[in-house]
Amino acid sequence: MMRNILMLLFLLVSVETYSINSELEQLLLRLDSVLACSDKYVVDKEARIEELRKRKSSALKPEERLWLNKMFYDEFYVYNVDSAMVYVTDNISISRQLGRKEWEQEWLLNKVFLLGCPVLRS
Repeated sequence: MMRNILMLLFLLVSVETYSINSELEQLLLRLDSVLACSDKYVVDKEARIEELRKRKSSALKPEERLWLNKMFYDEFYVYNVDSAMVYVTDNISISRQLGRKEWEQEWLLNKVFLLGCPVLRS
């Protein structure tokens, strides 16, 4: 009886280990395919940033500038933290200028996130 229980336990552990290894293998293959396309992702991101820069060249109202800065922030926050910080700081200033305390608090949280995430800073 004890031997049957041990065999059943061994079988369950073996099946679970195989399942985990198979899932890990699939994740590694997906990671390889993403890394193979990384140059394309960089080119696409830089094109989006350039498009945003063109939009910024026109005179914008403070609220429009805030939303454009948000789009810049979304592009930069894992790509170039220093650039993301420029847009966060500008949006904090714009939020104060517009008297929008809730927006100011949101952008202060984004600033804390950028300052507190060592992975993004390296």
